[in-house]
Amino acid sequence: MTNNEEIEKEIKNILYTINSLGYIAYIVGGAVRDKMLGLPINDYDICTNMPLDKVKELYPKFHIMKQNANRQVGVLNILGTQTEIAQMKGQTIIEDLMKRDFTINTIIEDATGIIYDYLLSANDLNNHLIKLVNPNGETFKEDPTRILRAIRLSSKLGFTIDKNCYQQMLIYRKNLSTSTPEKVYNELKKILSGQYLPQIINNLKPFILEIIPEIKNKDYYNICNMIKESSNDYLLRLFILLNSCSSSEIASFTERLKVDKKTTKYLQAFLKYKNKLLSSKAKQINYIINQYSITFLIALFHYQEISFKIEMNQEGLVNLYKIEKIYFQAISNLLSKNLTNLQVNPILFTTIPNMKVRLIVESDVIKNIRNHKLKPSEKEIKEYLLLKS
Repeated sequence: MTNNEEIEKEIKNILYTINSLGYIAYIVGGAVRDKMLGLPINDYDICTNMPLDKVKELYPKFHIMKQNANRQVGVLNILGTQTEIAQMKGQTIIEDLMKRDFTINTIIEDATGIIYDYLLSANDLNNHLIKLVNPNGETFKEDPTRILRAIRLSSKLGFTIDKNCYQQMLIYRKNLSTSTPEKVYNELKKILSGQYLPQIINNLKPFILEIIPEIKNKDYYNICNMIKESSNDYLLRLFILLNSCSSSEIASFTERLKVDKKTTKYLQAFLKYKNKLLSSKAKQINYIINQYSITFLIALFHYQEISFKIEMNQEGLVNLYKIEKIYFQAISNLLSKNLTNLQVNPILFTTIPNMKVRLIVESDVIKNIRNHKLKPSEKEIKEYLLLKS
């Protein structure tokens, strides 16, 4: 049984328990949507008419996060996954669904696995359309961050944003300035990590400029071209978005959206190194490796590679690949040495052919061993590699 199956089994048990006490409860939102699309499920949401203080009586570890006159929301850790349990919006499940944002998020599942599509939203799911439940855009007025949620779904799923939905997003985009910075930044990270971002980036200009005003006078056409050449690496795409920004503009961005310290450090380093090849001197190599992560170096190298390709600078590409090889070999040697010190056989990692992937896996393993999340044994590491490959 997979982890998702185990989590779902536990969630179904919660639904059964709530039902047995005379209340209703359903799995709602993204989990049902992604199951119908055959996609991995990253999180689960439960909707119920049981008061959440009664849920807490049943499950003492349940934590109520938000409570007001209209609605309660809380989280319960189920096998390591934070599962949201929310009180229904309205008196019936239909009322709740009518108050949700997008039609593709209104399909629900009960404790027996039966799926209900009261709003006939499966058509939109099958046609890969993001449509508003309430066509007048009221949902964006209530919470402007839902504009970014629509973009995130399009970036993740490759779905087309319905014409009316897009128009309502344009109308309410100015309200994004009133959204909580942390929520905006969290949505931005997910948007930039989306597999389908290159296909939609041209249409996102009004919204990207709204949340990142620092790039209003930059070359958005060039940004789009670079995004289209990129992998779905959040840090790389953030570098691309801010590639023409000054130090003060990047500081303004990180402070306004309350960007975490690690990413802020990476952006400052990107500003320093973006237009020059890293030094091949041993002392400088050791300094840069110790100062920054493999994640940063891969994003930086990939950014420089895209830049050289767009400029058709073949000489620059050749020199970049030479520098990359030197750095990745140095990192590989360092990781192998660390693994040897931890009594782990570095040969175990040669099953992963792609050096960049291998280096990330190795560093993760070292970190997990040091944190006692993995035993330094062949069996444990092989199982870990199997999961990562």
